[in-house]
Amino acid sequence: MLDSMYAKLFSRIAQSSLMEESVEVRYCFMMLLAIADMNGDVIGTDVAIARTVNLPLATFQKCITVLMTP
Repeated sequence: MLDSMYAKLFSRIAQSSLMEESVEVRYCFMMLLAIADMNGDVIGTDVAIARTVNLPLATFQKCITVLMTP
């Protein structure tokens, strides 16, 4: 098992609908990519993940709500 992973980020993201979101939402998205495991899963409670990505809990929860919206 690898102790570090990486997520490929395609340049097309700069023209995606993600760019219409706030900087906080975009930051949260990028950080979730950075901490995801090899299956793309981020495991933890909202509190733990918010702490890991260095966002206040309420901000993290708002970002997740936006990211889960179709």
